[in-house]
Amino acid sequence: MKKELLFLSLSMILLLTPQFVLAQTKFEVHVGGAFPEGDFSRYNFDQAIFGNSGCAETGVDLGVKLFRPSSGNKNLYFTLSLDVINNALSKKFTDEIGSSMRASIENPNVKLSMTYPSYTNCPIMLGLSYNIPLDTRNDFYFDGGLGVNFISVSDMTLTAKYNGLSASETVSTESSQAFAGQIGVGVLFEKRINLGINYNMLGSYELHGKDKASNDSESAITSIGTMSVRTLNIYLGYRF
Repeated sequence: MKKELLFLSLSMILLLTPQFVLAQTKFEVHVGGAFPEGDFSRYNFDQAIFGNSGCAETGVDLGVKLFRPSSGNKNLYFTLSLDVINNALSKKFTDEIGSSMRASIENPNVKLSMTYPSYTNCPIMLGLSYNIPLDTRNDFYFDGGLGVNFISVSDMTLTAKYNGLSASETVSTESSQAFAGQIGVGVLFEKRINLGINYNMLGSYELHGKDKASNDSESAITSIGTMSVRTLNIYLGYRF
């Protein structure tokens, strides 16, 4: 399944992009907030990341989108988009895991430091956008798309130092991908400035990983549940 999803994504980019460019397309860049929904936002320390709880907090969405006009309807556009959505884990999670680690160290002179993970979702979507003119300068629109989302989680590392010695432990997560969908609405001001809202259904995942110590000992981490990743994104864009 992973190979098929990767092939689908590469095919969309390699085969469809030249058609968009040749068709005198419009190009948009946008930035906004990404608000986690459902499983992705739910807090459950014991189920975090590898279970059905994302413990994610509000993040940032950066994206680009191409609009190819339909030959049969001037208000209809074919779209191709790529977003990079980053969500850190909530402060409640980082506080709880920090307290848990400090409580496990009996020697108060041991200095602990941690780097915490964050989620990066990269959806690639093909879709349609339809404009409804409000007047001669401004449009209301609604759109939707289907595609593939690639999810990755950065490493979480614990480092302990004492008397010039140090030891570390790193939890890493395997990247994954799944079919994804998106629906949205917005207002296009002066045919250029876009204020939009998207609801992203970025797939369901059973994430796996490994726990590796600085002495090269390593153990596998298997999934303990399925997490559905969804975000509500509010963004501001500009079309060229």
